[in-house]
Amino acid sequence: MTDVNIAVISADRNPQKGNAKRQARKHQATNAGFHITELSGDYDRSPFLPDTSPYMIWILQR
Repeated sequence: MTDVNIAVISADRNPQKGNAKRQARKHQATNAGFHITELSGDYDRSPFLPDTSPYMIWILQR
């Protein structure tokens, strides 16, 4: 089996709804064997800021 470098980019709209969604996504990714390499707040790869970012964009690696 070949290693997967970049596996998924998943965007969640309105991340301000709480930390629970963020923790759930992190749990799902790690349980599936992925390592979170980046969590961005928008498609320009700006840092994720819970109060102002319009998205949570997860970049995962396995």
